[in-house]
Formats: sequence, C-alpha cells, structure tokens
Amino acid sequence: SLDKTARVWEATSGKEVARMNHEDSVWSVAFSPDGKYLATASLDKTARVWEATSGKEVARMNHELRVRSVAFSPDGKYLATVTISDIFSSGTNTVRVWEATNGKEVTRLSHEDDVSSVAFSPDGKYLATASEDGTARVWLLWPEDLIAEAGSRLTRNLTYQEWQRYLPDEPYRKTCPNLPIHPSFIAAGIDLARAGDVDSAVTIFRRAIELEPRLDFEPEAVARNLAAAQELVAKGMNLARAKDIDGAVSIFRRAIELDPSLDLEPEEEAQRLAPRSDD
Repeated sequence: SLDKTARVWEATSGKEVARMNHEDSVWSVAFSPDGKYLATASLDKTARVWEATSGKEVARMNHELRVRSVAFSPDGKYLATVTISDIFSSGTNTVRVWEATNGKEVTRLSHEDDVSSVAFSPDGKYLATASEDGTARVWLLWPEDLIAEAGSRLTRNLTYQEWQRYLPDEPYRKTCPNLPIHPSFIAAGIDLARAGDVDSAVTIFRRAIELEPRLDFEPEAVARNLAAAQELVAKGMNLARAKDIDGAVSIFRRAIELDPSLDLEPEEEAQRLAPRSDD
C-alpha cells in the first residue's frame, strides 16, 4: 500500500495477521515458496524479507534507488530485486540477486535500459528479465552452471602457454573436466627434460598423471632418458664433426633408444655434420 505498509491477512475472514512497516510506499510483495516469508519492495530504497505470520524483519537489502519488484527463487534461498529510475539517477538497468535470509548480495545482471520485471525458472538455474531496452533475456545465474555451459561449448583445455600467461601462480589443471589435458602440457615437460631440467620435467609429468590417470609412464625414468638422449646427441655431433662417423652413428642410435621421438636419422645426420674433405 501507499500507506507505507505491507499486510498479511487471513484470506477467508479478512483478519489482519501481520503488518510490515516501511518508510515509504510499498510497491510489490512476494511470498517465499514455502509461505514462511514475505518479501517487499519499497520506494524507501529497500527490499525486505519478513516472517509472514509475525511481521518480524529477517533481512534488509539496501539500494541506491527505489525498489520496484521482488521475486523469490523456487527454493526460497534467493531474492531478485528491480529498482526504478528517476531523473536524478542512472544505473537502474541492473537486477540484483541476494541471499534471502541474510541480505548478502550474490550477483548483478545488466541491461541497456530499465528492467521492469524478473522471474526465476522452476529449477532456479535461470533468471528471466524484461527491459525497456526492447529485450527479454534469460541468464544462467550460478558459477558452476556457467562453468558447465562454457565446458559444453569448448573443444579443448587451455594450452600450457595460455595457462602460463593467464594463471601463472596456479598449478595446471583441467578447466573443462570432461576434456583431456592439452598435449602442450606434456610437451612442456619434454622440452624441460631435453634442456636438462629434470626436476621441473618430473613435476610436470607427475601433475599430468594426476590429471590423466590413464597415462602410463614413469615420470623420473622418462625425464632422465630424455635428458640423457640430448647429452648423447650433443656427443654424437661432436664425434661427427671430428670425422668419427661410425662413433657418431652409434651414439645417435643410443639416443633414439632413450628418446624414440627424436627426429634424427643417424647416418644422414653424421654425414651432414662431418667436415668435407675440401674444408
């Protein structure tokens, strides 16, 4: 009512059960799904939640503008509020969602113009908003649902390079749990091992196995073999440059045994590196 109250009545007798007082007109009310609470929207720039049968205030949500409407989530845990613009104020194009029994703000959703009404979906995952910007919109509300939605649209996890760029202080993990780790993560471990940083390579390999238990290799052994293979390649190159072709070929073959992924043809590489007779 414009008399600055909201009231609860016995529907069949007209007997007043409870009265909720505001400092200005009350524009909108909404019962919680279980009927235990009543939410009110007022021109005094507050939305409030009350015990429906006693009129005791449970929570108050303070706004910068007059509150136009309120809506409970299906489980009664959350309250959405909409404000009214005036000629002195801007920023009325947001819907705010609060924890209903403590008044803690959870999230805000924005339009390009005033929002006129809101409604939760029956499962509470979505919020529908109607706006004077000419649109009605449906929003995913909760972080876990937003993450799941993003994961359903993506085709890969972050590369190791992307992780280093955006999340350098956190250990690599799957941002999309249903997708495998990106191959670049293991490739980074291989590069470290080949560069002689065995400990860092082992750390990456162990983390990869934690994230992908299907991976079947021994981190320490693989890292040591990769590092040893690079040392052998360097030794073989020196032998080839010293014109010890057979020795270089033998060393290169041993390196390939340790690291089968080496892109190396022993005989061709040894011949390529050996000085020509007219040098």
